[in-house]
Amino acid sequence: MEKEKYKENFMKDFLKAYKLYFKSAYSPILIGVSVIFNVFTCVALIFGNAKITDNDYMSMIGTIGMSNCFLIIWLISGKPIIANNKFFLSASCNKALFTTAPIAAGLTVEMIYSTILITVSYFALERAALPDVIIILAFNMVFSSFIISMANMPKMLVPFIISYILLFSQPVIFNHNYFKGIKGFGFELPQAVLIAAVMLVVGIGLNIIVMNLWWNKSGRSFKIEPQKNVLVFGNK
Repeated sequence: MEKEKYKENFMKDFLKAYKLYFKSAYSPILIGVSVIFNVFTCVALIFGNAKITDNDYMSMIGTIGMSNCFLIIWLISGKPIIANNKFFLSASCNKALFTTAPIAAGLTVEMIYSTILITVSYFALERAALPDVIIILAFNMVFSSFIISMANMPKMLVPFIISYILLFSQPVIFNHNYFKGIKGFGFELPQAVLIAAVMLVVGIGLNIIVMNLWWNKSGRSFKIEPQKNVLVFGNK
């Protein structure tokens, strides 16, 4: 009976935090820019006619991987608001709001966009390119969740910066001469799906553990003050 009540309260708090987080990140301008940029990416894929035999094939994969950049900017725009408002810290769902809700919000948006991008890639690119698209999107989904959950959180600047660099440096890395002529990651579709699933389970699980540890050690003494994180867009 107690377990059922605990689960029920947990789900209520989580859903409330999930809705609150989306409300805090609501920005018609950022949402509009994200949609336009993502539509542009899909159109570029359709008309780009990129082939796995092209010398700049890996550069294209890197570009696809970071095409979610405006989605991330939109989703982290709510972090300064919840970090600098006593209402959010004192809410009954405050733990979920600062730990799991940002991760879940990011995954929801990323999953929708990734599904669209994989569908477009299926019709626009060679079938051999699909495993590479799936792997890079899963990799970036994990690091996007780290960025969204850790942005503007005290004592999380170092892992935030590492995740930020790993995500947004991909076009530069894959554009290096070393990757010229490389024909993808070398996996078949079933292998790519399995690798992507493992990355998501392990990566998101680790993210949830890290954020819960942060809450237990730092979150309860969270100071309501502006965070000097130059990589995060400030208050709207």
